[in-house]
Amino acid sequence: MVSINVLRSSFITWAYSKRSTANISKRTANQRKELAVTLARDYAEEEFEDGAEQGPIHPPDNCVFKPGDFVGCIEESSTLNSPKVLIGQVHSLRGNGDVSLLWHRKIAAGLYSLELNGEEWLEAKESLTAVSLRAAKNRPGVYRLGTSIRQIHKALVKD
Repeated sequence: MVSINVLRSSFITWAYSKRSTANISKRTANQRKELAVTLARDYAEEEFEDGAEQGPIHPPDNCVFKPGDFVGCIEESSTLNSPKVLIGQVHSLRGNGDVSLLWHRKIAAGLYSLELNGEEWLEAKESLTAVSLRAAKNRPGVYRLGTSIRQIHKALVKD
């Protein structure tokens, strides 16, 4: 027979473990948000300092991408039978034809999530192709790739 004290003790232990797990998750989310804010602040300070010396940066007129668009590029070792695709979101356009991207890490087959590591990712606009991503149902911050990775590879490799 189980006493009331044992049940109460078990319940309290369970409740505290749930609360501490929730706190850890919140701290992790806050740390991610802090990293994003730090990256944005550093970028803004860099643009402000560079803008004072060089004047404003104007994106090229013939660029088909605009900030917020999802794009794909391929790794050097990518083949048609084994395509290796990287997915990014256009952060900004540079005057020299480079595109600053935010990386979306692959978390499952066809699912991608924004990954902030504090480093800037620059690619030439010629090495990018537009891709289709849509928000995944019941998974905040996760996107489902609507373009096949073979199509992305074919669009970027000119044989």
